[in-house]
Amino acid sequence: MSNTQSGIIAPRSLRNSRDLARVTAGLLGVSAAMLMPVQVLAQAQSQPQDAGEAPLATMTVEDTAIDPNPNAQVGVPFKARTSGDERHSRPLAETPATISVLTRAQIEQSGYTDLSRILDTQPGVTVGTGENGNAFGDRYIIRGQEAKSDVFVDGLRDPGMTIRESFAIEQIEISKGPNSSFAGRGSSGGAVNAITKQATTDFNFTKASVGVGTDDFIRATADINYSTGNSFAIRANALYATTDVPDRSPAFRDRKGLAVSAVYAPTDNLSITLDYYGLRAHDNPDLGGFLITNPDGTRVPGPTLPVYAQDTDFLKSDVDTFTARIKYAFSPNVRITNLTRYGSSYNQYVNSGLGLRTTSAFNATGIYTTGGIDNGHTGWQDVAYIANQTNLYVDANLFGAKHQFIAGVEYTKHDVDSGNFTLTRTGIRNCRVANSAGANDQFCITDASGNA
Repeated sequence: MSNTQSGIIAPRSLRNSRDLARVTAGLLGVSAAMLMPVQVLAQAQSQPQDAGEAPLATMTVEDTAIDPNPNAQVGVPFKARTSGDERHSRPLAETPATISVLTRAQIEQSGYTDLSRILDTQPGVTVGTGENGNAFGDRYIIRGQEAKSDVFVDGLRDPGMTIRESFAIEQIEISKGPNSSFAGRGSSGGAVNAITKQATTDFNFTKASVGVGTDDFIRATADINYSTGNSFAIRANALYATTDVPDRSPAFRDRKGLAVSAVYAPTDNLSITLDYYGLRAHDNPDLGGFLITNPDGTRVPGPTLPVYAQDTDFLKSDVDTFTARIKYAFSPNVRITNLTRYGSSYNQYVNSGLGLRTTSAFNATGIYTTGGIDNGHTGWQDVAYIANQTNLYVDANLFGAKHQFIAGVEYTKHDVDSGNFTLTRTGIRNCRVANSAGANDQFCITDASGNA
């Protein structure tokens, strides 16, 4: 081995050693050269360098935590650099729109798992789900405008009125204000776009988490990505979660989910991605209580909120979606993407609501008004849809400036069937309303003495 910088010529038998040995010998040569006479160094430097050798380049190694989200700022997991919707071609900081982005790290640290609870914490967004029986899936209101139909997944509209989970979401983007150029019809108040976890060929990883708590709380998730190299990768996310609602029996929540993504990139110009998302949610929802009026006129939640959920109540959501993405680059400045999705969702519920009952005198208190179980809120909705979106991206230099042109076309077809269930309660009624013909014809919320 020869190191002309150190002035040491090693035996020829060492010239085929591995790079690690070469670096070590070079370091030792530097130390030895400091003790040699000047003429020896000059003689060594006059020897020609072996033709098959080259100086070793400086190598810098940076160690960062694995973050499979391609839109997050490297090393800053709470900061989203770009949008998951490619139609926002510029970084978010350069996009002239109000877009709030929640990355995976923010979602995990919030402690919330349902999309409705996550969005309920965001300024300008309110949630109408669960308002005394309104359980027809997630309902969002952005800047005072109804947005339950302006929910997107990876840039494609998700029309099903269902329960939405976060186990397969990489980041959530909330656009505020009119943005029909991207969200289409409606969207006067804003839109929600959920970016799902995609397979990556960059590295392999396995993540798992298990949570166990009181009230039969169990939540387990797994996130596995496997890559065979530069051309194929598959990623799977799984969820199992169940819990009772503390002190609100018989309310409970149950979730089972699976999301699978596979990508195939035979060339640098072509990539094909196939996704599947499935969720089975079964709840007995606790729709909360009611407000009371204090003597000073303020309205506050009642100090004791009765549980009026019944054992037979339920809220079920079954969701299945299949998505195909094709990306092809004709040149560095011209590319095209095509997304096709077929989805189906079935949402059904029977929930007991709270009403007021003016009862006849059957105790010392006389006639009084008490909370009563109503005849129930029921409904079902079956949605099947297909959507196709094609976008053409062209970068060009015109008149001395760089321009980005995006042209898109989308076709969507929704088939919706909906209806109601007929509910018949067979339990023994516990009170009588005023001017009624029967002795016991209502379900009223009373204490053991019959008081409201």
